[in-house]
Amino acid sequence: MDWEDVIKQQHVVDEALKQAIATGDWTLWHSERKRHGEIIEAWAKAQNRDFLIREIFEMKSDA
Repeated sequence: MDWEDVIKQQHVVDEALKQAIATGDWTLWHSERKRHGEIIEAWAKAQNRDFLIREIFEMKSDA
């Protein structure tokens, strides 16, 4: 998954939010937020882990 995929996932959640506000039915938003939110969160955690690994490697290289 890359950044463009994450943006698409977030767009789905945003559209569901707009629909929920317009209709007052929050069911779709809750399900989309759960489904896509988990994907987005997992991607963000993976990116953060990769960033930390690079930072640690660079710190060891500098020592």
